[in-house]
Amino acid sequence: MAPADPEQQNWKPSIERFLGFVIDRNCTHEIIEPGDSDDCPPKKTRPFMPLDQIQYYFGAHNYSELRGVLAALFSPDDLIPPRDIYPKYIAVFCTLLCIGKGSYIKHFKHHESLSDTSLPFDPASPPAHWPSSARDSSFLHEFCQAQWKFCARVWEDLSDKHYDSEQILPIVSKTRLSGGGSANIWRVKIHPFYNKLISEDDKLVSLSFLLFDIYMGCHD
Repeated sequence: MAPADPEQQNWKPSIERFLGFVIDRNCTHEIIEPGDSDDCPPKKTRPFMPLDQIQYYFGAHNYSELRGVLAALFSPDDLIPPRDIYPKYIAVFCTLLCIGKGSYIKHFKHHESLSDTSLPFDPASPPAHWPSSARDSSFLHEFCQAQWKFCARVWEDLSDKHYDSEQILPIVSKTRLSGGGSANIWRVKIHPFYNKLISEDDKLVSLSFLLFDIYMGCHD
């Protein structure tokens, strides 16, 4: 199943408000290369949109903004309820809206393989149930380029992992403590929504951050 008309009209107020919210006003930035001192702006950053802010934006006031966006995409006889999207397909829906294909959510919402838990998608290997009737052959490529803004990595452990070069690590503050060459130790601050290292035990909290500082030195 695919939408009859996958084009969206970005001039409609609800879609225009959404695009302004995620593009212009509320992005957070991953700090990749900090400035030379606390007084200097970062040398290199990447924008990302914290999922908790999007959830609040779409969920507030009985899903009023989400309902408005859906009404702008579909006719009254073809509307889908907000709960079909919220919360399992929020990142997917945002990505679709950002590339002008919001109405494809009507296809995505039927498949777990196209939900937020399956992100990020691989442009070289379409996920199961990717809409084969999409008019634009670049659809998957465009989606995969835009998805990263909504796919910041959740920190649940300190294991040594390698990530796609496009993967956003939600580091919102980064200060070099010591080291040189390829072995630097950084003190970092993770966006609270993505920091699952915090424990109720204060001792575990302190240990987690000490280990995290050392780990980030190897990840720089």
